[in-house]
Amino acid sequence: FPGLPFEILTVLTMTAATMLTMWLGEQITERGIGNGTSVIIMVNIIARLPGALYATVLKFIPMGGQSAEFNVFHLALLLGLAFFVFAGTIALTQGVRRVPIHTARRSVGNRAVGGQNTYMPLRVNYAGVMPIIFAGPILQALGWVFSRIDKDIARLKRTADFVIVSVHWGVEYAAMPDAAQVARAHAAIDAGADVVLGHHPHVLQPFEAYKEGLIFYSLGNFVFDQKKSRTTESMVALISLKKGKRPEAEIIPYRISDSRPAPMGPQEGNKLLKDLAERSSRLGTRVDVLADRAYLTTDGRMASSFLGRAYPGIFKSRGIVKYAPSIISAASPTPSSVP
Repeated sequence: FPGLPFEILTVLTMTAATMLTMWLGEQITERGIGNGTSVIIMVNIIARLPGALYATVLKFIPMGGQSAEFNVFHLALLLGLAFFVFAGTIALTQGVRRVPIHTARRSVGNRAVGGQNTYMPLRVNYAGVMPIIFAGPILQALGWVFSRIDKDIARLKRTADFVIVSVHWGVEYAAMPDAAQVARAHAAIDAGADVVLGHHPHVLQPFEAYKEGLIFYSLGNFVFDQKKSRTTESMVALISLKKGKRPEAEIIPYRISDSRPAPMGPQEGNKLLKDLAERSSRLGTRVDVLADRAYLTTDGRMASSFLGRAYPGIFKSRGIVKYAPSIISAASPTPSSVP
């Protein structure tokens, strides 16, 4: 970790460079060359254009005898997207809304004047191309943030026994995680996280056992006031972590009523857990449903009951439905005992 002096030097350097760039932009504007800031941004884009074009060509015509990643279909799609991006940019920057202006006719002496119809143009975007230009750095900044998260996870893993990552992500009301969620969750586990907890979609999403970590893509709502059936489905995940042992999770289904969560009944809970288990199997993860409880771990074997270990006289083994990738079978095993 570089330390505080490095951070201070970095802030001062970036501040000085920003001030120098602003001064150069003002000089360009004062000498009538054009809008200074826009010219500097355009030069930056043009400077990166050859490298971007070369990288794109390599996607279609790779070197070293490698197979091409893209084909003619991708080329047509790329050109089509480029056309729509250029057309949309022009339409956004040049578009105006014409507000009608009607002037009444009036008499001046023996003549009638006025009565003309005209309009007042209102631009759709008074800022020009600046919002579009700054959208790129903002998207790049998001990627930088997630790369920093990976580095933070790796740094924390060296000093912490366990690392649990909580992420606000995903598409609202989506039943399955999108590709970005999966990629970021896998990156977090690869960096050293033991558990990834997702939230934001307002509905439950499936679970995934990836390498040595557990991923809960969306825990749904918990204390919330949404009324739709799917948004009132919730859960509590009891996660067991121990050095040298596989992580395990026991899922308890909940129903939210008037913003108050409470455990579901056996039949309703079993139905919800079977649905989550089926969706999790699409991600290659086995989830074992035992009445109104579900269990998962990272090695594909039956996870033990957290509550069963704590209260063996109350929580006993019952009929179980197993959901594994590409196969669904019924059995009545006894949950394994993991200390």
